[in-house]
This record gives sequence, structure tokens and C-alpha cells, in this order.
Amino acid sequence: MFQVRAPRDNTSLLVEWWRTIDRVLPALFFGLLAVGLVLTASSAPGLWPAQLKYALLSFLIAFAVSVLSLKTLRRAGSVLFVIVLCLLAATPVAGSCVKGACRWIYGLQPSEFIKPTFVIFTAWMFSLIKEDERRKLFSPAVTVSFGALGVLATILVAQPDYGQTFLIGSVWTMMFFAGGAHWLWFAAIGGGGVLGAFGAYTVSHHVRERVDGFLFPDSGDRFGVNYQTAKAGRAVEAGGIFGRGPGEGSVTRSLPEAHNDFIFSVAAEEFGFILCLGVIIAYAVIVFRCMRFAAGAERDFIRVASVGLASLIGLQAFINMAVNVGLFPPKGMTLPFISYGGSSLVALGFTAGALICLTRKRPGGVYDV
Repeated sequence: MFQVRAPRDNTSLLVEWWRTIDRVLPALFFGLLAVGLVLTASSAPGLWPAQLKYALLSFLIAFAVSVLSLKTLRRAGSVLFVIVLCLLAATPVAGSCVKGACRWIYGLQPSEFIKPTFVIFTAWMFSLIKEDERRKLFSPAVTVSFGALGVLATILVAQPDYGQTFLIGSVWTMMFFAGGAHWLWFAAIGGGGVLGAFGAYTVSHHVRERVDGFLFPDSGDRFGVNYQTAKAGRAVEAGGIFGRGPGEGSVTRSLPEAHNDFIFSVAAEEFGFILCLGVIIAYAVIVFRCMRFAAGAERDFIRVASVGLASLIGLQAFINMAVNVGLFPPKGMTLPFISYGGSSLVALGFTAGALICLTRKRPGGVYDV
């Protein structure tokens, strides 16, 4: 009958956190983690205990990061970026290789952790651009950020990991314009992107064979591109509106990496269009709310970091789902918060926590950046 409310002068950490956050965001993050647990139990029951452990760790990391001050978030993200960049550089030499790709070291996949930390570091750099420097093509902060992007892209291509290179480059571009880039950068970045894609196709046999195998099925299928995309497409079609039911999927049982890269196909076959639509709406709401918040943010760091992290989640989800429905060739990119993977879920926990931290209400203009 009676509802007990915390006193307004209660300054405990949890109460203050609950009062100031955008409560929709953690609800959506938690919901996507729950969907991932259900789909992992259905597609790979033996991996469910590990997925549960990673999901709980991701949730705890998200909370821990969300209570940080903006200054601490900026510093921690930038320091972690340098550390992870060193790990990423060491991976081709000291890491382990699977199917020709060297992406793991000490049981971690540094490319997953580099994404949110690079966004935080880049947002810090762009927040240092002075008003009179926004009309120029170059400023010290832009030069540092562009140099970091170049180093990061070079290391990723050496692994090789062109999918993450494309994702990070695209997110960096969105952040650059959110930070007030000169309009001449549009032509420069667009031209550079086209030349980079052409160069990757021309120089890399890995890229060329994947693209040719996807566009021209008769040219061969060394990487299993046609087999994977065809299986995923049939799984999506078989699910219909309401799906076949949990554990009743037959197509996805023969689909490689069904619990990882193709988890969206599992959702489509076993739970149908309804669940897939719900997942798409969840990602769309996350991106929309963060972008709307960024549009009204008073501090450059908050605005640029919010745009970068929201773009990171939204673009990665779009690429993964596009692969599952046959629009893109397989890129080895997980579906955020849903696909199986320890490094991915832990890194996404940091991403979610950073977004909750950035979008918290700060009465009185106390930003501490």
C-alpha cells in the first residue's frame, strides 16, 4: 500500500547513481545480455556457463565505469588505450593465430578492447581543439588523433583484421565531424576511404578472395563465404514470424560459428521475426537516445564520446545483422551484447558503462572534465 522512497538527502553511491542515470540505457543493455544468454543456451549449451560468467562480469564492469567522474573516465580510457595498443602491436609476434588471423594474446582479443578506449582517447583529443582552430585543416589535437588512427589501422591490417579497421575508421570519422571538423575533410576522408578499399582488394589476397567469393559464387569458396551466408539466409527464412521454438532450429545446427558471428540467424530461426525486430529496435533506441543527448551536450568531450560509443554499437550491430541476411560477406564481427565471447562482452561492458556515465544528469553544471 505504501511506497518507501529514499530520502532526498541520501547521498549513497547507489541512490545517487539511480537518480542521475538514463534508466532506459541499462535496461536495454541488460535485456540484450539476457537475449544473448538464451540464444547461447540454444545454439551452444556447453558454452552457456562461460557466457553467463562473461555476462555477469560485463554487467559489473558497466556499473563500475558508470559511477566514474568524467575526468576519471577520460583518464582511464586514454591510459587503457595506450596499454591495449601495445598488446595489439605484440599480438602478431607473441599471440596465437587461428585460421590465418593473429588476434589473441594471453587469452584476450585486444581488438575488442581497443575500440571503446580509442573512442575515449579520440574524444579527449577532439575536445582540445580550440574554437579558432576549427576553421583549419590541422590542429595539434587532430594530428595526434589522426596519427593514432593510422598506427591502429596499420596494426589491425597486419593481423589481418579489415573488418575492425573499417569499423574504427568509420566511427572516427563520425566523431571527427561531431567535433566540428573543417568541411574540406569530407572530400579527403571520402577519397581516402575509397582508395583504402581499392588498395585492400588489390593487395590482399585475403580480402580479394572473400569479396570475390561473395560477389561471384562461381569463383570459389575458400573461406566458406557462400556456404555460411547461404546457411544463414535459409535459417532466417525458416524462422518466419514466430520461429520454430527454442532449440528447434535445424539449419543453424550445421552453421559454423552459429553462437558467435551468426547468432542473429539463430534468433531468426528459433524465435522468428518478432525477436529480431525487438533486437533491432533495442539497438536503434540506444543509438537514438545517445545521439539526442549528444546533440544537447554542453561539453565537447561528452558530445564526441557519446557519438563515438553509440556509433560503435550501432554500426557493429548493423554489420553483423547485414552479414546474417546476406548483404555483406562474413567479417568475424560479433553482435553486441548477444554473441558469445569473453573479450567482446567485457569490452562492451566498458562501452555500456561509459555511455551511462556520459549521459548522467549533472545538476548545477558540475562536469569535472
